[in-house]
Amino acid sequence: MGEANPSHTFEKVIGVKYLSRREFNRSFGLGVRAIRQAKGMSRLDLAVSLQGSLSTSRSEDEHLRTVAAFSATTTWMREEQGLTQDELAARSRVPLDFVRNLEAAKDANPDGYFLYCLSYGLGVPFSTFWQRVEEFLLLPDDESLGDQEQQNREHL
Repeated sequence: MGEANPSHTFEKVIGVKYLSRREFNRSFGLGVRAIRQAKGMSRLDLAVSLQGSLSTSRSEDEHLRTVAAFSATTTWMREEQGLTQDELAARSRVPLDFVRNLEAAKDANPDGYFLYCLSYGLGVPFSTFWQRVEEFLLLPDDESLGDQEQQNREHL
């Protein structure tokens, strides 16, 4: 008998299935289709809606808060589980530089599939990871800033 695949054991423990990029994109597309159909939108309606939302630029502050939310959420969840960046990258099957740059808030536009992979590596459904990011975005500035960053702002 062969040795058990550690990946399959991890999947059993966390109860989350790893998806390839192709499977992720297909699932995402099916989700978008379901939402579009539930709202009674045609493909053209959706395209026009998305184009309008893309041309409406978010303020730089909103964008920076989102980058900070990904950074803080990933770091907090990783440290909560006692994982190093190397361990999280290996579990998530993403490049170590992706984890480092995300946690350092250097990735202004993180790859959605890699974010899904991080949720897998953290052992939570993507919806749970996303919910934690959104919860961070709802925090007032003084609660969402790290201690050092808050002290820097107070001294300005």
